[in-house]
Amino acid sequence: MEIFPNPTRSHYIHDDLWCIVTSANQLPLCLACLVEHLEDESMTVVQKQFNLALLADTVKPECYEVAHLLREHPLVCQHILNIITDQYTDKSFQTVSVQICVQLMDTLQSEDLYVYLLNIFEHQVQNDHNAVPFVVAALGKLSVVSSAYVLTLILSHEHLLMSLLGTHAYRDSHEDDASDCSLLFLLIRLFDVDILPAVPPQAPPLVERCLVTCISSSQSVDLQTNALALLKRLASTECCLQEDSGSWAALLIWFKRVFVGKKEVLVTAAAQCLAIIASNPRHVNVVRLILDSDLPEFLFESLHTLNIAQLEAIFKCLELLAEHDLFFRKCHAVYGLESILRSLDVALDSHNVAVLVKGFTLLANILQRQPSGVPVCVNTSSTEMTLSVITKGAQCHALQVALPAITAATALLRDSSVVGHQPMKYLQSLVEAGLEKVGGAIWRGEAGSVLASLQVTEQQLLETLMDLLAAIIKLEIEEKDVLVTRVLEDCHNIISYVGDHFAACDRSTLGSVLHFLNSLYESQGRDRLQDLSERVVSCGFIVQLFITKSEFRSNLDLLSAAASFASNVFDVLVRENVPQCQSLPGPLKTGLRNLSFKGSIQQTVENIREEEAADALCMIFYFSCLNDAQIFSASHILYAVRDLHARQVLTCASHKPLTSRFLLYVLAWASTQSDTETDCTPEDSTVETAVMQQVSELPVEVWATPRPQLFLWLFHSPHRAQGPGAALLEHWLLHTKGNIPAADSNDSSQPHVMHTLLLGQHFTPVLLGLITSQSEEISMLAKKLFVRLISALEMQSDERQTAAQLIPSAYEGVMSVFQDLFINTLHQSRHVVKNILGVMTSLLHHPQYDHTDTDHNKQLRVIYHGVHFLSSTDEKDDDIIFSGITWLHALSKVTDEDQDKAIVPVLLQNSAFLEQLERCLQDENDQLSSAALSLVSWVTSACPDSSNSNSIRVSVEFIMNTLIRHTCENMEAALRMLHLALDSRCSGVSAPVTFHRCRAFHTAGSPFTAQELRLLFCHMQQYVCSENREVQFCAVQCYLKLIQHGLETDDNLGEHFLHHPWNSQLLYYLLSHSSTGGLHLHVAELITQIWCDEDEGNAEVAKLVLESVLANEISSDNQDVMMVLVQKAKPLCTDKDLLEKSICKLASLEDSLSFSQNTLTSS
Repeated sequence: MEIFPNPTRSHYIHDDLWCIVTSANQLPLCLACLVEHLEDESMTVVQKQFNLALLADTVKPECYEVAHLLREHPLVCQHILNIITDQYTDKSFQTVSVQICVQLMDTLQSEDLYVYLLNIFEHQVQNDHNAVPFVVAALGKLSVVSSAYVLTLILSHEHLLMSLLGTHAYRDSHEDDASDCSLLFLLIRLFDVDILPAVPPQAPPLVERCLVTCISSSQSVDLQTNALALLKRLASTECCLQEDSGSWAALLIWFKRVFVGKKEVLVTAAAQCLAIIASNPRHVNVVRLILDSDLPEFLFESLHTLNIAQLEAIFKCLELLAEHDLFFRKCHAVYGLESILRSLDVALDSHNVAVLVKGFTLLANILQRQPSGVPVCVNTSSTEMTLSVITKGAQCHALQVALPAITAATALLRDSSVVGHQPMKYLQSLVEAGLEKVGGAIWRGEAGSVLASLQVTEQQLLETLMDLLAAIIKLEIEEKDVLVTRVLEDCHNIISYVGDHFAACDRSTLGSVLHFLNSLYESQGRDRLQDLSERVVSCGFIVQLFITKSEFRSNLDLLSAAASFASNVFDVLVRENVPQCQSLPGPLKTGLRNLSFKGSIQQTVENIREEEAADALCMIFYFSCLNDAQIFSASHILYAVRDLHARQVLTCASHKPLTSRFLLYVLAWASTQSDTETDCTPEDSTVETAVMQQVSELPVEVWATPRPQLFLWLFHSPHRAQGPGAALLEHWLLHTKGNIPAADSNDSSQPHVMHTLLLGQHFTPVLLGLITSQSEEISMLAKKLFVRLISALEMQSDERQTAAQLIPSAYEGVMSVFQDLFINTLHQSRHVVKNILGVMTSLLHHPQYDHTDTDHNKQLRVIYHGVHFLSSTDEKDDDIIFSGITWLHALSKVTDEDQDKAIVPVLLQNSAFLEQLERCLQDENDQLSSAALSLVSWVTSACPDSSNSNSIRVSVEFIMNTLIRHTCENMEAALRMLHLALDSRCSGVSAPVTFHRCRAFHTAGSPFTAQELRLLFCHMQQYVCSENREVQFCAVQCYLKLIQHGLETDDNLGEHFLHHPWNSQLLYYLLSHSSTGGLHLHVAELITQIWCDEDEGNAEVAKLVLESVLANEISSDNQDVMMVLVQKAKPLCTDKDLLEKSICKLASLEDSLSFSQNTLTSS
């Protein structure tokens, strides 16, 4: 069998077990011959290389037969190692020789064999310096295979390791990069976690020196990568890097060369390495060397890339370097700001969240730590660019990007050197973005899962938002009001959120909130902060602040911020609610500072010993009740007031008018609440007596709080109503001009309180008393309030008394006041009479008024006084005359026939009053003339045949102008007067009205000329088509009267009216609007007059007539007219069924039976 390789001379003595067939090459191999060939120094280099390659293939781990054979013969293995290390260490054989050594170690896994190899290496290093590259290469490869080889090297051959380190640390010439790479592999392994404890302490300095030596003239990317990896290991350990100038000067130069080379892998690794150095506090001296150099500028320049890993590494490195003050003293931030902004701008377009987070975190840290004396933005362009990028980051959809961007914005805005350069468009966008992103995540809960993933709490978000808003508020720029307005819109959300999460809110966040709110109060006018202050009280925020004050007694800054905030809030509230106070008094500020809530309200009250604290507590009660805070119950408030007053801690005194104001309203509020356990106790009476006594000595504007609860309480008792109640109502009228308080809607338990007061027995007399006030303004305002309350009662209901009971009783009261006014005084104030007339008019107009509940005798006396007063009123007082006439007209709408017969003579007996009416009819004021006309119309209809000698003179021209110009609001009255005038055609008189003409003319039997009658006839056609049914019916009567009048005075005129061209259109209109609802009697009479047989389309008219007859209710009043219509329709109707139904309906009346039969027979 052929043996491979060629057998040696001694092959025949070799044992057969060395002849094997390897699984790798499937060839018979004599391992003994191969070893002998390797020992033969006479072979050529090519033959040696071939034999080495053959041995390398033979001792691979997968050649199990060879591995088993060598494991049983360790001496053979040692012999092979001797041959390799003795003859094959030159560069031409080094790669394969190292491979063989590594394979033998890895295949046999023998520690003894490895120690044997180390012995050889140590001997070679000591005796032959040229063997060092081979030894380093072999150990480097072995260190890659397993760290156990490195550990064994340290434990058993430390001298060998130190010799190698010393040789490379202080060598003069540069060896090949491959050898240096192997060395670096070995050195990297030294700093593994499980090996580092065994490394001798003198090794790290030599390792660092070796690193400098390896990279001093290296060009290989692999070598530089390994060098960076080794430097990372060195920096990560607890060993201090040597900061001697020589080593780090070379390293810094090499780092710059790496950054300038712009190889992304090397730049990323270098940045990571520098980040590790900067993060280790042991290397602070090295960091100082880095910052003293211009290396950070090379880092900034390397930001101009799209490589994500490189950007992340550089951002992280710069962030760590920026934690050192030297970074800013060397102005690195100023130099690198533009590079950061440009890289962030590019990253924003790519939407890479990870890079953006690191970039904006770096920017925020730089802006926060930048010294105030060194502006980071050197010009307007730089400022605008910074704001632009930060704004884009704040608007980013990812909250983890927006958060550091907002932090960066806050830091930038705190720099006073850039305040004047901030464009408003960026500031507005920043405010919107901050409130939208952070605010949305907090009180709208839009980013709960994001917060969890970011490990960010809502309080941290709130603190970030507060810092931004505080920086915005402190800016001294134009148009800041726009920003402040937007901030104030969300302050309510901030207050509500903190109030709802007060217990979970940490002190840092609470401090940020308070500092922001205090800056808001300090920079803004008090008028802009009223709503915010009320919200602070109503949501319970201020009370919770007092409750937690005891928890941060040790935090003086927070305690001071809380005291300042409380003073600011109540200063605004006092200014806005107490006009006499320009600021919060000093004693109340002291009380707020000393007051704290402990446990229950009982414990809090018992711990109050100072008068100032008691006054402050009363003030808190006052504004809590005023803003419907629902924090304190009525029973708790009453208990506190009783206890403090009993212990004389809370007193009413002349030098404390505010306390009297607070106490009065607090008592009123607590006494009117449904949860008050007891109506009144002796202690309450004592407190009330003291308060009322003090109130009586103070001006009303000092103690008056015009809110519904105080009104209810004061008017609940007669002695309170006549004294403070009347004063409060008068004060309120003067300051609110009679408008119902908006506070009605604030108290859900007492809706429409002012309306409820009107139903009480003590309120109406006081209000009527104010109407009779000699002050014209107070009287007018009281009347205005009375009228508004009466009109509002249409939609209200009351448990004690319904509106139907109230209105008549109120009217009786007003009549009594009016009557007393004329009985008790000789000269009545005109404004009082006018206002009372207005109140009575509004009561008469109320739908719940019932005349049957009125004392008619008293009413007649009131009418007599009113008419007498109006008759003596000067012409200049048209408003009073108008009020009186309006009242009389409203009265005419609610009286019955018997009352009319009693009232009208009272009017007609006063000739001076009738003259006033005549003058009013001719007045240029259309409202006054219309009201007078309506009253005259009622008088004529209520008493048409009065025998009274006095009569009202009405000019025909006035009636003509009114109907033609449509100047009268009550056209129904004008039409009735026309009908009456036409009816007086012969005598010219129809008591109690006399019609006359301003200019006489000679026409017998008519007050109108023919031309006027024709004009009236045309206008009546328009009124007949009115949508108002009353106006239409009155116009129809006038239309009929005009036809009758024309026929009686002038046949030609009458025929003209009967055959007027417009009659056919009018006929169609009346029938089309009556075919479903039926015909009114006067409308039917008009149709019989104007329906002519020769009209075209009579068949259609006949059909409409019969449909209208069917829609009508037939009675004795209209049966004759209906019969006439059916007779006229019979010959023209083509629908026999419709005709038969109409005739049958008329036949239902017994009196028309013969007519029906004749009609049916003829048809």
